[in-house]
Amino acid sequence: MFADACVSCHRWDGDGRQTPHAALSGLRTVNDPEGLNLVRILIEGGKLHTGNTGNTGDSAASMPSFIEGYSNEEIASVSNFVLSHFGHVEGQLEAETIDERLGE
Repeated sequence: MFADACVSCHRWDGDGRQTPHAALSGLRTVNDPEGLNLVRILIEGGKLHTGNTGNTGDSAASMPSFIEGYSNEEIASVSNFVLSHFGHVEGQLEAETIDERLGE
């Protein structure tokens, strides 16, 4: 799933392709053993306003929601991959715990 959905923005090394805001290494999100924030971002997507106004106005880095195209099992799998490859924790998420961890 990471190869199909994530690598085009985050690259295999986690450095981020389009913007430094897409970098995964060193983020608190990928170092959280519970993985709650990571799962929430995968499910809800997100937009980060960078404050860089430049010539085009406020720049925003955005991450799409993956809730429509992926199962809880796939979300858990990619979360565990990201946690273990770009963070310093072993991902322990399971499909059955995705909704539970998000309080849904």
